[in-house]
Amino acid sequence: MTASGGICGFHGGARGAVSRLQQHDGGLAACHRRTGAGENVLLEGKLVRDRIPEIIREDGLEPQVYVAEPAEYRARLHAKLTEEVLEVQEADATTAPDELADVLEVVYALAADYGIDHQQLEKIRQDKADQRGGFADRIVWTGNH
Repeated sequence: MTASGGICGFHGGARGAVSRLQQHDGGLAACHRRTGAGENVLLEGKLVRDRIPEIIREDGLEPQVYVAEPAEYRARLHAKLTEEVLEVQEADATTAPDELADVLEVVYALAADYGIDHQQLEKIRQDKADQRGGFADRIVWTGNH
């Protein structure tokens, strides 16, 4: 359960193995949101980039879309982050840069939803790197003696 009261996840291909997600056809996200009465409501569709409806219209089709309410939006951003991270894990050296850029786009959107701008996020990242280091040295911890 997410903090917003919803559970969302992506299904399609190898991503269908992700736990806590419900099977859904067509590679679309299946999101469940609790109503005030405690019922789970299945929400169809998936969060897409802002220009996707315009691009679909340019192809002569009419997309069926709506704007998510804040709680649903945050839940769908969490699901989108899972989707994009899984795509990075499946990527090769050729496709990884695009997939990593997609992860960053979702991270920036989530940060904005939490009230954190790019500069604040970068400062937090840099402070953590200064205090604990990064991952460039490829150190693997196996425990303590």
